[in-house]
Formats: sequence, C-alpha cells, structure tokens
Amino acid sequence: WKQCQALVRDAPGQAPVWDIASRVALAMGGARQAQELSDRSLAIDSDNFAFLCQRASCLLALQKTGPAVELVDRLAQFDIGSALEHDTLGTLLSQCGDQHRALASFERAVALDANRAHFQLNLGLALQATGELERAEAAFDRAIDLDPGGHEAWLHRSRLRSQREDDNHVADLQAALQGGPGDWRSEMTLRYALAKELEDLARYRDSFAQLAQASGLRRRHMAHDARADLDAMAAVREQFDAGFMARDLPGSHSGEPIFIVGLPRTGTTLVERILGSHSQVFAAGELNNFAACLSTALADQKPANRLEFIRLSAGIDMEKLGNGYIDSTRPLT
Repeated sequence: WKQCQALVRDAPGQAPVWDIASRVALAMGGARQAQELSDRSLAIDSDNFAFLCQRASCLLALQKTGPAVELVDRLAQFDIGSALEHDTLGTLLSQCGDQHRALASFERAVALDANRAHFQLNLGLALQATGELERAEAAFDRAIDLDPGGHEAWLHRSRLRSQREDDNHVADLQAALQGGPGDWRSEMTLRYALAKELEDLARYRDSFAQLAQASGLRRRHMAHDARADLDAMAAVREQFDAGFMARDLPGSHSGEPIFIVGLPRTGTTLVERILGSHSQVFAAGELNNFAACLSTALADQKPANRLEFIRLSAGIDMEKLGNGYIDSTRPLT
C-alpha cells in the first residue's frame, strides 16, 4: 500500500497507477476507498475494460448490486479478445448471479487458452453451478493435471458427487499428501477433500482422522478469541434490549423479506426449501448483504472495535438500512 501511495503521488496522470491502488485497497477490505481510486483511473480513461471491471468489483463489494449488474451488462457488450478478459467477465457475471452467461464467458476463455489451470477451475465451478456435473468434473480434472498444487480444484472435485468404491480419488489424494503438499493451507484443503471421499466410502474412522488433522491445522493458524465473541453477544443483548425493541423506530415498509433464523443444524435450510417451493416465494439463500449494508452504514464513523460497532449500530437510520438491504439484493430477488 505504501508503494501505491508513492505511485499516485509521483505519477497522478497515469490511469494504471490509480487502478493498481484501487485493487490493493479492495484486497485490503477498503471497498469505499477502492471505488474512489477506481473513479480516478476512469476519469483518465473512461472506456478501459480492465478499469471498468475493477469498478464493478468495487460496486459488488459495496453491495451496490443494481449498478454493478448494469455495468457488467455494459461490459458484456465490449469486443474483447483475450482469454483473461473473458475469464474476468465470467467472474463478474458469476458474482452477479448470472451463472449461465458466466459459463459462456468461461468457455470462451478456455477455448482461447485451455492450458491455464485457473480458467479450467472457473469453468468447472460454473458448470457445477449450472448442474453440468460430468463436465464440471472433467474441468476440475484438467485443472489438477495442469497445476497439481492448485488444491482448491481437488476439494471442489471431491465435493462434486458421492464417491464410489470403483470411482474415487482417495489414492491420488493420499499420494499428494505423502508427496508434501506445500504450505499448511494446501495440506488442510487436501485433508478436507480426502475426509469427504472417505466418508462417502463409509470409512468413517479414517474420515474423522483426516477431519481432525485438517481442522487442527486451521485452528493453529486462527487468531480466534472466544471471550471476544461472548463479550460481543452480551453487548448485543444489552444494547438491543426490550426497551430498545419497544421504541417506535421506523424501518423499511417492504413486506417482501422472509427471514429464517436459527442455530446451525436446526432445520433452517429445510424451512427455506419448503417456503421456496411456493410460487410466490423466491429462496435467496444465505446472504451476507445485511451485514455488509450495516458495515457500510457505519463506515464513516470508523468504529474502533466490535463493541463500539454494536453501540453505534443502535443509532443508525433503520429505515435507510432496511431499504438499502432490499436494494442490495436486486436483481437476485
């Protein structure tokens, strides 16, 4: 980030400098700052495909789904020729929920360059999303052949279907682990994939052993503080108590949303499927939009920690938050 700051200071008239800074800011979680930096690159070169793609990524990160979809539709009309451009467009279409058009873009990318594992991985994910599971497995196979160290493809392939005694990847996964998978993330991913396949084969003791090792690796690299979680829950109860709920606070007047809440493994997904089968109900899935909208609403106040975030959230415009949440789900809903 310091190098980006030096670049924009020394070469403010160069559009790629602002674009690079925007990408770094977005990767660091600063979506609003990334959008502002993206605006600077587009002010210099307003019709640049790559800069506009970055702008769309910023809009999606800010939960501005409607404007993002409009921009991605515009990008789809560009006369692009490289595999990377088609792959980038496919990623944006997928993030907008348009999996069939995303698949077409990924297919074009692979047609232009079939030897990039990343392109094959994205193709496989799009095929999985559209229900073409046999083709998806072939794409994951190809991704693994091109880059055996790209362990994300191994996990997606294992989860694609129930493995059979006469058709599985257990031996290949074991060999990859014995050969030294590289960093801890790669080992963790391979062990999760192996655990899934062993479970399919009813080798439950072996499966659990792999799960334990994978989760142990993950836990050792997590900075999780259970006390902080408990303090946050206590703060929520204190801030949003019965007195707060009894206040006449205006909210969104939309009658559309149906929220299904519950602890994990209590049947919430089943309830969603039951309601979603009704002709007048659309099952939107487990969205992160509300949390993102709440974070955006408090961004200017810059809460120093979770407890301050909870305290400040009680004072925001609830009607604006509710309407913003509804808008952020469009056009998916």
